[in-house]
Amino acid sequence: HIDTAELGKYFHVLGIASSTGWDDRVRKEIESTDFAHNYVSRYVSICLIDSATGNVTFNSVDERIGKFVEFFKPQFDSEKVAKVKNIIRDKLSLKDYVIFNDILEETKEARILVNKAFYDFTDEGKYRMRHIKDVGMVLEIITSH
Repeated sequence: HIDTAELGKYFHVLGIASSTGWDDRVRKEIESTDFAHNYVSRYVSICLIDSATGNVTFNSVDERIGKFVEFFKPQFDSEKVAKVKNIIRDKLSLKDYVIFNDILEETKEARILVNKAFYDFTDEGKYRMRHIKDVGMVLEIITSH
């Protein structure tokens, strides 16, 4: 894309999305000063989009991309996510974990909305997600021993 952009001499903004999220190493590389010095082009800016959480990662040294980040943030129906989170809270008041597929089946909501609710809980720092063989993804309360 850099060659095409430089040939046409017009600015390109690229958003690269991942449905499963981005590894910390990749996000740190994009945000690094080495990346800014070696890969930022006069005609191309990029950002990484995490479709599961809605987070967008970009290099803050490249001031141009900041104007476009909002266009790349996935839109989630906040009322539906809130409804899913309430159901999860109710379940967590009875036991210290919930199973993703159970919540998906009970709420009949889109997978992306249930996924967003799970990630919102992990962002609170009181919960973690993990994959359990033959069960699937589970959100559990972090207990201190």
